[in-house]
Amino acid sequence: MKPFLRNIFTLTALWLSISLPAQEKFSFKGIALSEQGEIIEGVTVFLHEANATRITDENGAFEFSGIKPGNYHVHLNRIGFAAVHTDIQLQQNLELKFYLHKTFLELRQAVVEESMFKSGQSESSQSISMVDRDQLLKNGDFSLMKMLESVPGVSSINTGTGISKPVIRGMSFNRVIVAENGIKQEGQQWGGDHGLEIDQFAIERVEVIRGPASLLFGSDGLGGVVNIRPAPFPKKNSVSGSMLATGRSVNDFIGSSVMAAVNKNDVFFRFRLSTQDYGDYRVPADSFTYNTYVLPIVDRRLKNTAGSERNAQFIAGINRHWGFTTITASVYQLHAGLFSGAHGIPRSYQLKDDGNSRNIDLPKQRVEHYKILSNSAILLGKNWLEADFGYQYNHRREFSSPHAHGKGPQPSGNKELEFMLSTVSTNIRYHHENSSKSKWVLGLQSQVQNNTIGGFQFLIPRFNTFSLGLFAFNKFKVNEKFLLNGGIRYDLGTIQTDRYLAAVYLDSVTISGYTQRSPELNREFHNFSASAGLSWSPAKYWNFKFNLAKSFRMPTAQELTSNGVHHGSFRHEMGDSSLNSEHGYQSDFSISFENGHRLIRLTPYFNYFKKYIFLDPTPKFSPLPDAGLIYRFNQADAIHTGLELQTDFHLTKAFHAGLIGQFVYAYNLESSYPLPFIPPGQLKLDLGYEWEEISPSVEEISIGAQIQIVADQYEVARNELPTKGFSLLNLNTSAKIHLGKQELQLVLNVQNVFNTKYFGHLNRYRILGIPEPGRNILLTVFIPFNHKVSNPAAR
Repeated sequence: MKPFLRNIFTLTALWLSISLPAQEKFSFKGIALSEQGEIIEGVTVFLHEANATRITDENGAFEFSGIKPGNYHVHLNRIGFAAVHTDIQLQQNLELKFYLHKTFLELRQAVVEESMFKSGQSESSQSISMVDRDQLLKNGDFSLMKMLESVPGVSSINTGTGISKPVIRGMSFNRVIVAENGIKQEGQQWGGDHGLEIDQFAIERVEVIRGPASLLFGSDGLGGVVNIRPAPFPKKNSVSGSMLATGRSVNDFIGSSVMAAVNKNDVFFRFRLSTQDYGDYRVPADSFTYNTYVLPIVDRRLKNTAGSERNAQFIAGINRHWGFTTITASVYQLHAGLFSGAHGIPRSYQLKDDGNSRNIDLPKQRVEHYKILSNSAILLGKNWLEADFGYQYNHRREFSSPHAHGKGPQPSGNKELEFMLSTVSTNIRYHHENSSKSKWVLGLQSQVQNNTIGGFQFLIPRFNTFSLGLFAFNKFKVNEKFLLNGGIRYDLGTIQTDRYLAAVYLDSVTISGYTQRSPELNREFHNFSASAGLSWSPAKYWNFKFNLAKSFRMPTAQELTSNGVHHGSFRHEMGDSSLNSEHGYQSDFSISFENGHRLIRLTPYFNYFKKYIFLDPTPKFSPLPDAGLIYRFNQADAIHTGLELQTDFHLTKAFHAGLIGQFVYAYNLESSYPLPFIPPGQLKLDLGYEWEEISPSVEEISIGAQIQIVADQYEVARNELPTKGFSLLNLNTSAKIHLGKQELQLVLNVQNVFNTKYFGHLNRYRILGIPEPGRNILLTVFIPFNHKVSNPAAR
């Protein structure tokens, strides 16, 4: 923990030392109007670089005062109107009129913009979706990634009800980046049973980039990015907070989160504490079959799938005319059981009822994740310098009953595997606007990692990694209808691993020699990546996008050096130290039609991968116990293609129907087999009816139904089991209620209404014939509160 504390003090000192000279300041005023010139009250106006928010008054007016001259991005949004965004150059006092046009489409009421250039959906050449807190509440589910499955092309790999990993366009693990506040989340993301160490209750906005993002985010970004964006600063001179409580029936889940924030003269603090506790989850089955053996599921609950989660987060920040800086410190703790039948070979005696559905027994896992981030945006002349620094410490332990197989002593203790990963990250971006048509982003990213191991089993060795990336990216506006963008990047990466020797015993005490499980390794990788794209809006409601990218991914320590049993996957995984970087040549095309009543968007894509890394089954059985076949990491050229569909129709102002569809096909060009872990094609029909206001005390009431149709998945890799399709019905309703001056939001979801027995193709328990969770009722209560400390003239 000493490195963690040293980094806290270092980043705190850096934050407190920032001081820039005074400079002439101006005001920025505006009025929000409808297309017919009517005043619009209650519009949220956000000045991006200053991270400041205003609300238009009864005259439709707002004002930002004391603003340093420079280039800024501003956006406005209000329910019932399409979000508006634009760039301004503040060289003197400025006053503008903004015209908002009415829309019934929910997707257009939120501000959808990519984070790098702070530009809107129509100005980006890639497929980007934004999900805010309201949508996350209404999409309530077991995890963040399950909530994001409402985004086209997004799926998840799940282990029980508490652990899930992102899948974008069929790619996952180290091909999808999860970033929080500009810093890549670093745990042991190579494992299927290793979830995201992030508090899902603390998330305000999530940006999902579908497709290649290596150029801007680095290695591992060739599949896409789940970018968790920071919440807006608390309003100046205010005290605010929220309380959230939620429950789920399928696993007796109880969760809560409280947040409090105070802002005094744009110096602010925010604190959040979240908890989750859940029991063994229910499935619509009484037994499962493994290797022809029928084993019981007592009381239709998966024994030892209970868990608990504890999270704390503290943010401090200062917002001034020169920019802003914040420090975020967070702690994540998970204690969760692992289904006994999925850890080694299932045995009936392990599955007997212990009389307690909430206890956590062996096998189990404990995960702790400590993180401190520093985020700053500083105005230099008229341009902006953004700097993100982060330190993360991930401590993961897996426990099981020790037992000896064959010769050698029985291990002491029950700590089977232990991983301790420290990561230091730096991201620096300089935004340069050399004209009203041309914008540049110049960036530097670096990362240093150290991983140590423990436990009586071996899977991956100790390792150290270093990476450095430099990139330049430009966006050029030919005219209001046609935009171009492109960039280039160079990356250097190194990985060093220790040799690991395992003792060979003649009897329980005598060592006859040692066998090498993993070699000493020193590898260096160099990669260039590039992208070019366009966005064209030939008519008012039409938009076409095209993006072409050359991306890359460096092999991980697991892919290079692993050699051990990966429990739950029922296989012995073996790395290959000769693997090289994989390279992708990726193309995206998008066509969309969007007006105030309807949205139709079709997005086909095609990727060719050179030296794609994947797990390849061999015909050899592992000499290790409970391991099954040996799976070796291999490389081959592959194609990866698919299609995404998104529609939203408002037949009336209140009633809407939406359809989301996705299809992925991935093929190994050398073996003539499909690639593994590819999600099946699916369609989701969303029907909803909404009332803006029923009475002064009840507003924004909605009821809805979602019908999910998932196709069979028979396009599978060698030794990968196929999965039959299924159909599900989900129901939901929500409302905002005013009790005097206090507002509260209620959300009720019923998932899998008919308690359908079905199998998720990406679920780790599918190999055992264990179905997905049964009927689940979710109830969430969210209560925000705000109080003004004073009423400055600037507001």
